[in-house]
Amino acid sequence: MKISLKKVIVTWGIVFGILSQCVPVTRIYAAQNAYEICDSVQQKIDKALSINGNNKEYIDEIIERFYQDIHTDEEGFNEYLDMALDSILDMEDTKNEKYLIALRDYIEKNREQQNSQVLNANSRITGYPAAVGAYKLGIAIVRNRGCKYTANYMEHALEFSGNSSPSTYVHHNDDWARELSCNFYLGCQIAMQFEEEVIGQDKAYGEVHGSFAFTSDNSSLDAFAALHNVDYSVIFTRKGDGTYSALYKLSDVYDFDWSGYDNFEIGFANNYCYMMQEMNWIKPFPIDIFYSV
Repeated sequence: MKISLKKVIVTWGIVFGILSQCVPVTRIYAAQNAYEICDSVQQKIDKALSINGNNKEYIDEIIERFYQDIHTDEEGFNEYLDMALDSILDMEDTKNEKYLIALRDYIEKNREQQNSQVLNANSRITGYPAAVGAYKLGIAIVRNRGCKYTANYMEHALEFSGNSSPSTYVHHNDDWARELSCNFYLGCQIAMQFEEEVIGQDKAYGEVHGSFAFTSDNSSLDAFAALHNVDYSVIFTRKGDGTYSALYKLSDVYDFDWSGYDNFEIGFANNYCYMMQEMNWIKPFPIDIFYSV
């Protein structure tokens, strides 16, 4: 489907109108109007929550948007929820696949280190304090360069014991979620999809999804350093005045793969992470980012 430049400009104006607000909305839940959730949709809710408990507040917001913006009937309510839950489950599948790949690489490196004749038990014991000390120095340098969230992720990678892994790092309507969701270039990409899949079909609600790479040219240094190709989903609902509200979910896996960064400005970060990664003293972890406008 060919989309004209005029349409893109008009659609971007609509999306920019949403993004220009870029403040968390006041949450309103009309409990007295609650419809019954059908069994098949409830099963998807249960599955989404069993996979990732962080989805609960997001699902609550999705339900609230129906009562706030759409409020048709019970059938429409379940159709809307079904669409949203399919998106959530698809994103969880994609994130889990990326996470399993990162863990597989971690396990393979750990096996190589265990089989190495060079890195014996004594070297691991004596090397750990020095490596962690250097790593924490790297974190301080990253933070001083203005990359607050990259530094936070680096710190979080240390927070595990034994065979466990760091927990999922969650952002919900905070400053970081706002910066990423309101990125101009991400907004342009979403605007094209919004025109074709929602506005173009005159839908009262709809969902668009895809992936987006934060680079040194299209984002802050912090976003560039902290994230790779994020996966995103945006659920739009049409309000009474004809404009749309939006619920964003972005996800990624923090896996220390610095090779994916073009001319990475914080070159020292690679050096500080390298030994920690090779010795398996830091582990990858998922990132969930939620934002409501």
